Amino acid sequence: MAKETWVNPETGEVADGFFTIRGAKYPKGVEFMTMFRDGWEYLSTLSLAPSTSKVLFKLLARLDYENWLSISQETLAEEIGMKQPNVARAIRDLVQTEILEVSKDDTDKRRNSYRLNANLGWRGDARQWARHQQRRTGSNVISMPGLFAPK
Repeated sequence: MAKETWVNPETGEVADGFFTIRGAKYPKGVEFMTMFRDGWEYLSTLSLAPSTSKVLFKLLARLDYENWLSISQETLAEEIGMKQPNVARAIRDLVQTEILEVSKDDTDKRRNSYRLNANLGWRGDARQWARHQQRRTGSNVISMPGLFAPK
């Protein structure tokens, strides 16, 4: 451990010594999610079209808890400056490559709901992720490493 000099940005007070950060928290208003290394490895093996990558990154930025995506294709298209049919094609590609999972919307059966594959990453706590994986696989055993294994 090396001796450090620390300057309090609010008061200008200078302190020398050894320091540990206790109770560190993310700044207010900052949201985060966990991405698994195997997920990044899997993504690196794909040859996604630039428009598909653009849609994916915007969806990751809008990820809700337990990986749900709550944005219409029309809104998504408007926000990233693409035509809606191109967004629909990109989402179809993301489903085919198992990046996104699709299911019928519980409240409106005419619509689909999408969520990020939980083997790529997770927004929520670890217990929620484990419960989701157990429901998804029907097993209490979560295989590691090599978490992401497409069909």
